Amino acid sequence: SGERAAAGKKALANMRAALKSGALEVGGGGWVQHDAALPTADCKVRQMTFGHRWLRGMGARQPTVGWQIDVFGASRTLPVLFPAMGLSNVVLNRIPFVTKHLWQRTGGLEFWWHESAPSSPPFLLPSATLLRAPIPGMVPPPTPPSPSAGVLAHVLYDHYTHPTAMSRLIPASLRTK
Repeated sequence: SGERAAAGKKALANMRAALKSGALEVGGGGWVQHDAALPTADCKVRQMTFGHRWLRGMGARQPTVGWQIDVFGASRTLPVLFPAMGLSNVVLNRIPFVTKHLWQRTGGLEFWWHESAPSSPPFLLPSATLLRAPIPGMVPPPTPPSPSAGVLAHVLYDHYTHPTAMSRLIPASLRTK
């Protein structure tokens, strides 16, 4: 209907204005959040290029933070591809449970994620330089351990949840136990 089309155009105009002003920033910026383990590097680059091109057309700033919270698996190519795509940081969620639990207990949810050797297991421990203390605000990032450090990565503490400090904003009747 005409009313619906007008509302859609207004929403798009509002989004474009928010992107141009910097009030809205996009994490990752790919056309989709690609699966990280199976697609080729070329597929990952193409979908990110398509998404970034669309964002530029909308007047958005270049994304600098990747958002990979619901992918199954991770490829050793990602810490090489992300900086080439303009991403200097990435937020992750799905990592091996044992690793995540250990890192939660030791305060090591931030790490420099870099390319691992082809003979290494494809995810994390051999290809990560752990930071043992949380990084307040994560800006500016600490000095990488080497020029080929990859990206500064952060693993969400809890699966799909809001920051703990926001708990006080949620009415007690709606909080999960």
